[in-house]
Amino acid sequence: MPPSTPQHLLLLTQAAVLLLLFPSALAFLRIPSSTPTSSTACRSFSLSNKALGAAVARAGNVLTVDLSITLEDGTDMPADFDMGKNVRFRLGHGGLPPFMHSAVDGMVEKESKTVVVPPDEAYGAYYPELAAEIPAENAPRGLKVGDKVKLTNGLTARVTAQDTGKNTFTIDGNHPCGGRSLTLATTLQLVESAESQCFATAHLAAGCFWGLELAMQRLPGVVATAAGYTQGGKRGGREGGMEGGRAPTYSEVCSGKTGFVEAVEVLFDQRVISYHRILEVFWKRHDPTQADGQGNDIGTQYRGGIYYTSEEQRKVAEESKARVEASGEYDEPIVTEISPADTFFKAEEYHLQYLMKNGQSARKNDPTPVRCYG
Repeated sequence: MPPSTPQHLLLLTQAAVLLLLFPSALAFLRIPSSTPTSSTACRSFSLSNKALGAAVARAGNVLTVDLSITLEDGTDMPADFDMGKNVRFRLGHGGLPPFMHSAVDGMVEKESKTVVVPPDEAYGAYYPELAAEIPAENAPRGLKVGDKVKLTNGLTARVTAQDTGKNTFTIDGNHPCGGRSLTLATTLQLVESAESQCFATAHLAAGCFWGLELAMQRLPGVVATAAGYTQGGKRGGREGGMEGGRAPTYSEVCSGKTGFVEAVEVLFDQRVISYHRILEVFWKRHDPTQADGQGNDIGTQYRGGIYYTSEEQRKVAEESKARVEASGEYDEPIVTEISPADTFFKAEEYHLQYLMKNGQSARKNDPTPVRCYG
């Protein structure tokens, strides 16, 4: 993502000598392949029909596309999201860069399109000020080209070169595609309604929503995710949101006084992944014995919870909790709450798919450790 303020241009060099390499011991989730599930009640179908003609991609639809994005020299763009055949996402709901959503909006099924995306519509300009050489003696032990590092000012940079003669590393805070035009080629294979019985929604809370969202993005069958806030009406003694029904702000939720919890909304295809499988991943993403907090994140806004959207989900949630309790893995009681889903409010744009935007992979089945950092 391009820097949002001019101040970013000076931050890298100011903090370059204070690099902190991402700790390899951070908690992570290894996600095995999901076993597709069958459903006799739901069959794949297109929104196309004889009366209205080919289906048109509109905001909110679930799309299946073939996608390639190349650089000026014809090589594939390095991406933290899926490309290739049968890439699925919900139009207008993230998961892919904004320029991808813009390109397919209004396309019809089986239409192919190739567009050149200029730098200002892709990943912004390249800023030389965001690249710097640092002495190897000031770098963490084991640093190598290709590593991503976090600076003490909160920015993320890549190690792009090592000069053994000068005994230096070069770090670069620009996006790998900063300043570059991209060629996007796509074919729209299928347009589906997200409201069909094939799709279902899950609301889950497991502490900081950044890590849980990325873990869910990586699951085959998950077509959209959103970080947000929910359950404020249940614990806050009100219906829906804040006064007047408005959404809470991040700072309000962080106060711990609203009753809201940081959560993730997951739209998934029941033909590909089951709610049971989603909950298996969920239980591994948090400590179910810790009440009103997760790790060092303390407060009711970080409590663990499963918020079911149907009676069937309630049954599956209760059964999964019983299995965890019977597993013998925990000495303390399981305190993760199971409650009916309340109104879900999307978080501020800054929080949506935060870890993917900051360089962590959201590709399906990616086994790379999920690092939740601030």
